[in-house]
Amino acid sequence: MNEGFKCLKANGSYPETMPPNLRADHATPKKSLHDRNDEILERIYIGRRFKNDTERLEKLFELYTKMTSQPALPKKSAKPKGCK
Repeated sequence: MNEGFKCLKANGSYPETMPPNLRADHATPKKSLHDRNDEILERIYIGRRFKNDTERLEKLFELYTKMTSQPALPKKSAKPKGCK
């Protein structure tokens, strides 16, 4: 199991550390804010909900790898053009 999976698994093991309005409250059928946010983002990235956590993590690591393998953009000058 890679480090990313270990961190996410550990985070899920301690739901009491997450603010109550973000975690799912199993006493009510209403979705938590966290669940609603996940659904919106998943539909943006792949057009549907992920089938499971493994599929979600694979996509996140794919995006991270793509983002970190691109060359850095050149730094912009602090001064606007024409300033001395």
